[in-house]
Amino acid sequence: MSTQVGIGKSIHRNPKIAAKEAVEMALKTGAIKKADFVFMFSSVGYDQKTIVKYVYDFFGGAPLCGCSAEGTIAGWETDESNFSVVVMAIRSDELRFTNGIVGGLKSNSAEAGRAVAGSIRDRFALASSTSKTRQSESFFTELVRPENKCSSGLDP
Repeated sequence: MSTQVGIGKSIHRNPKIAAKEAVEMALKTGAIKKADFVFMFSSVGYDQKTIVKYVYDFFGGAPLCGCSAEGTIAGWETDESNFSVVVMAIRSDELRFTNGIVGGLKSNSAEAGRAVAGSIRDRFALASSTSKTRQSESFFTELVRPENKCSSGLDP
């Protein structure tokens, strides 16, 4: 049993080329054929829906979580330019991943937190009931983004 992680970065101004370069680098550095989960951060020079769509597509639809950034960090490299995208691909036969999204953070943050936690918990419970992993061995984390944008680049 193992967990592999790969990091990829591109500073190309074309979002399609940047996404492809970053994804290919992450898969190569992690020796990963198909990612189970992806974290992505891209600087503000890119149209965010476009760069997210390309990264999502190049990773074959793996669950994705991330946001826009004023700068990116990849290993020992930092980049505060307008055109930088960084991805982290994770593949594991030990860990399970899921993500969730809800609206309403500005109007009722406590309820939004409960709703997304419930959504994720329900998906883990379903997965646990169909696998050998016990529910008590699972854990999850939330990344809350105030702008409530869907990680696939589409509205929820």
